[in-house]
Amino acid sequence: MGLFEGKGQLDRATKDLMARWSVVRASWRDNVAADFEQQTLLPLQQHVKNATSAMSSAASLITRIKSEVSDRS
Repeated sequence: MGLFEGKGQLDRATKDLMARWSVVRASWRDNVAADFEQQTLLPLQQHVKNATSAMSSAASLITRIKSEVSDRS
């Protein structure tokens, strides 16, 4: 699996997690749920965003390097 595919899977899994959380959150309305969201899910979303951004950058760099190397051959 390449970086683009991995990024896509991670994006989809995160969207699925957040959609399911939204369903759960509609009926779970206490401080524990709020803490879980603030302490776990929101930081996780930011980490995934950072990771997928890095994956895109790395994939683009690898593609460019492969192209440059093949042009020299």
